[in-house]
Amino acid sequence: LAALTVAAARSSRFMSAASTTMLPTIQDFRGVELTPESLSEMLASKRVAYYFSAGWCPMCTNFEPSLQQFREAAAQSGKPVEIIYVGADRSKADQGQRAMALNMLQVPFEGDARAEL
Repeated sequence: LAALTVAAARSSRFMSAASTTMLPTIQDFRGVELTPESLSEMLASKRVAYYFSAGWCPMCTNFEPSLQQFREAAAQSGKPVEIIYVGADRSKADQGQRAMALNMLQVPFEGDARAEL
């Protein structure tokens, strides 16, 4: 089930307020929706990847230490990556706990955004 998909990557200024409109609604790990402006600031000069996963999936949880190492190495090399959690968890609370534990933004549990990705 675990999959990491790079949404876009550019070496220069990466995200603008206009380009964040291509992304679905994004929340912080507490479930608070981010405005296009705050999302743009957060993603500026970063590559963006979606992490499709679930806390109940052993392959996913076994993969995550490597994912965190990759994220840290990318930041240290001057090529930071913002990873957005797309959960297949059993509940909104489970997804929020996973996003918080992984220190990731998340696609909302409710609605069609997860299915559309």
